[in-house]
Amino acid sequence: MDRCRELLNELNKEASGIRPKKYGIEKKETFMVPMEDGKKLYTRIFFPKGVKKGILTFQRSCYEFQIPIFEWMAAEMAQRGYISGYQLCRGIGASEGEWEPFTNERSDGLATLKWLQEQDFAEQIGLYGLSYGGYAWWLTADRLPSKVKTIVIAQAGIDRYHSIYEGGCFRHDVYTAWAIENAGFSLKEHYPACCQYRPFLEMDEALLGKKLPWFREWLSHPDEEDTYWKEGVWGFLKEVAEKITVPVCLLGGWYDHHLEGMFYAWNHLKDDVKAESSFLIGPWIHGLHNGIDAYDIKNHEHDSCFGFNEAFRHMDSFFYGLKPGDGKKPVKGLQGYIIGEDRWIKEKEIRVRDKVKIQLKYLDYRTNGKETPDFDVEKCAAEKEETITDGCSFIHDPNRPIDAMGGESMLYAPLSVKGVRKQLLGTIAEKDERIVSFYSDVLKQKLMVAGSIRVVLDVSSDAPDTAIVVKLMEEFEDGTAYNIRGGASTFSYRNGAKKRMDDYAPGEVVFLKFDLWPIMWSFKKGSRIRLDVSSSHFPEYHVHTNTKGPFAMQDKARIAINRIDKENVYLLLPVGELTGED
Repeated sequence: MDRCRELLNELNKEASGIRPKKYGIEKKETFMVPMEDGKKLYTRIFFPKGVKKGILTFQRSCYEFQIPIFEWMAAEMAQRGYISGYQLCRGIGASEGEWEPFTNERSDGLATLKWLQEQDFAEQIGLYGLSYGGYAWWLTADRLPSKVKTIVIAQAGIDRYHSIYEGGCFRHDVYTAWAIENAGFSLKEHYPACCQYRPFLEMDEALLGKKLPWFREWLSHPDEEDTYWKEGVWGFLKEVAEKITVPVCLLGGWYDHHLEGMFYAWNHLKDDVKAESSFLIGPWIHGLHNGIDAYDIKNHEHDSCFGFNEAFRHMDSFFYGLKPGDGKKPVKGLQGYIIGEDRWIKEKEIRVRDKVKIQLKYLDYRTNGKETPDFDVEKCAAEKEETITDGCSFIHDPNRPIDAMGGESMLYAPLSVKGVRKQLLGTIAEKDERIVSFYSDVLKQKLMVAGSIRVVLDVSSDAPDTAIVVKLMEEFEDGTAYNIRGGASTFSYRNGAKKRMDDYAPGEVVFLKFDLWPIMWSFKKGSRIRLDVSSSHFPEYHVHTNTKGPFAMQDKARIAINRIDKENVYLLLPVGELTGED
């Protein structure tokens, strides 16, 4: 409840950024809405004073502890003229039935929409959902009744496989922690130590005393081509964006774990729907909270805890249009915050060149005292710097993983750890036998990137399988560095393999490419681009045991010596420039 109070304080503060309240609240009604199987779900509707019929805004959620926030949102909407409400998912709070994540959300969501369609008080409907609530609406989006005119989905994507796995690496800090908490167990008691239990598939029964069948399904299907991801709820989810016929407003964060799946949804909307839709991406972690330490954020134009302000603006713009003085009308199309520039730009305001190749060097400039030439973006594609020809090695001990600091796919880690955070000084990282670092030369001019950065390495290991983790950073002139993007891959799922490949022979050199999540970032003149390479980032990703086979079934681990070919470490950067268009 303390966290709810903090969020409510933040919501109340930010609500001053939308149009003022003009209505009292006539009544708050509770309904037990029947589902297809006869179970009834707890539903609340708030009515503005004097409004018997009108526009209804509505959301669904599986988080009982957030009821005070749902009540606040419904009241704020009602005091601005909307009929507004929410529903608790099956088996949550006073809702009947048994909750099993995602399983019933399509049928229950459709039954709820049918009930809302039949209510005389709802003349038009706008749907809103954050995180799990966003998934709940994605799963009904192909069969919206006629009264539903638009949907706001905050931080919920539609590519579930890539949300859970990255290059064969399981995201513990999102899905293991979420599973434990939502199964009713104490995170403090079990997490993250439970992630090191082997074999991990048996962790739930061994440590929690209970099997979690739905969690075991995620663990048991690490191959993207498995029918588990292509059929059923996940197969449907991945295809649903193509079936939507109403405008959508998507709210994402550069450091939210659903970002990749939101881009997938945006890119698969039909052209006519996308033309009337919007996708806003801010400097946010999950919950739309600021997650950037590297640069000060003074532009608070779109601050929107839980996405409430932006959802409200979208509803106002869509249903009523905004009159002068009511605020800034939301922009159609994609709009993103440029980290380092402290500004928001529309997609058409930036032009991205063909990707520029930047060779990185393994040279300890600090301890060797070597001077380096300035880095020229225009020449970098044609020049290849001289590098030391030997490989450089690092150790991966599964019992001594690197603690995660900063990352785009972290949820339950402390705020001080997720998002963009200060990294180890280069001189310290270079002394850690678990990490090797590579650098660009000093940037001669400001450098803006907009899109997906590719990292390319040649790697070998003395183990039959291992993981490689990359972390791209901006290192400022004073030596401080901040993470920008990260990526991970096992050898067995290298380069986007959709099925595990147990074909690696120890000592063999393999080509690895990492296509990092899109980002808008402006490097300062005088900075360096730094790349740290290791084999762990715990608990963002599972700790690889350096053995072959499905990770969740491995019960033994070994130490590995992994090696990078220093001569072939480079980046492909989507360099952007502002067009001046508006």
